[in-house]
Amino acid sequence: MRRLKLQFIIVIMLCLLSHFFSQCYASQNRRYKKVKSKKGSAKSYQREGEILVEKKDYDKAIKKFNIAIRLNPGFAEGYNRRGYTWGQKKEYDKAIKDFTKAIELDPKYDNAYYNRGMAWRRKKEYDKAIKDFTKALELDPKHVEAYHNRGYTWKNKKEYDKAIKDYTKAIELDPEYVWPYYNRGIVWSQIKEYSKAIKDFSKAIKIDPEYVKIYIHRGIAWSQKKEYDKAIKDFTKAIELDPKYDSAYYNRGIAWGYKKEYDKAIKDFTKAIELDPKHVEAYHNRGYSWKNKKEYDKAIKDYTKAIELDPEYAWPYNNRGIVWKNKKEYDKAIKDYTKALELDPESNKVLNNLAWLFATCPNSNYRNGKEAEKYALRAYKINSNSINSDTLSAAYAEVGDFKNAVKYQKEAIKKTKDKEQLKDYNSRLKLYKKGKPYQE
Repeated sequence: MRRLKLQFIIVIMLCLLSHFFSQCYASQNRRYKKVKSKKGSAKSYQREGEILVEKKDYDKAIKKFNIAIRLNPGFAEGYNRRGYTWGQKKEYDKAIKDFTKAIELDPKYDNAYYNRGMAWRRKKEYDKAIKDFTKALELDPKHVEAYHNRGYTWKNKKEYDKAIKDYTKAIELDPEYVWPYYNRGIVWSQIKEYSKAIKDFSKAIKIDPEYVKIYIHRGIAWSQKKEYDKAIKDFTKAIELDPKYDSAYYNRGIAWGYKKEYDKAIKDFTKAIELDPKHVEAYHNRGYSWKNKKEYDKAIKDYTKAIELDPEYAWPYNNRGIVWKNKKEYDKAIKDYTKALELDPESNKVLNNLAWLFATCPNSNYRNGKEAEKYALRAYKINSNSINSDTLSAAYAEVGDFKNAVKYQKEAIKKTKDKEQLKDYNSRLKLYKKGKPYQE
């Protein structure tokens, strides 16, 4: 009997290990108890199949479950176990068919509903998944995984309050279960509740201090709170745990960038690219670091590579445009800004950059007051922050409308708390009061 209990524990542990990020099915029916089975019986073939599943030999496992079902066509557990195995092979339609048959044979079989819910979720049929998880909970109100994965499904539907509620219930039922803390932390981050996210990630780390991705997400949350040293510490820990994890280097590079330690940022982005040569964001952000170091040719090279890897990504065009402007290659800057705007028509930053160039370009061949006003008004309607107010003022000044130039420049001054911006804004206001436009 002790041996049977040990086998049961091993199966449960393996199930939990295979459950990272709630991406797999429950492999063990909570109500199912192993019993000694006669050689050649349906139960014995089922057990042989389970051992093969544990070894990840799914094709042979399915053959064993086929025999078990053939010997006992009313064997609900056999269908459930075969369905789980189809799921491991990502053959979700076959999995759903087996789980449905198990439910027909045993309408109160909670784990068959749970497993079918997992298959629906993998197929992104979230409403069907939620319906099955809910039925599993109706049959077993203490089904922790059902709460957890229903929460995960609510998250995918962006119904974050419902997701948090389900994750919280899963935690109440099993306070040492790492994944509800981890996934609730991700939801808190998505709704910008970073302190709550950090608290959940910290609890998850306490339960499982070796799991790399938790450090990454906590580090990102620290970065969002502008606590970059704490972020760097978490990313560094992730690198210690997995020196080949490109995301850890990439995110640490971002944090170094915020601290204006551009050489360290470049080093980390370079390592991320070495590990993943198609890491678009690493090229893009390394380009940004080169730009901040005024190494414009290197910046252009990285932005160009990012564009090659993802031609539909607007930001490398926008930021390459900024570099072209700094190099006084205005035609290339306009071309890149225009392409960025084509890809992201509602980006107030791209609109602002284009408007600013047309309004203030030192080369009169590229100044165009009407175009500046058009783009500046669009940017201002999307976001009336101090920068867009300042650009709109410059556009009005360029077309000779100094009344509005003064009006919006005063507005820009009221909106900023940045000392350098305030100095520039007041300097431009004096020009507009004298009836003079601003040119860089």
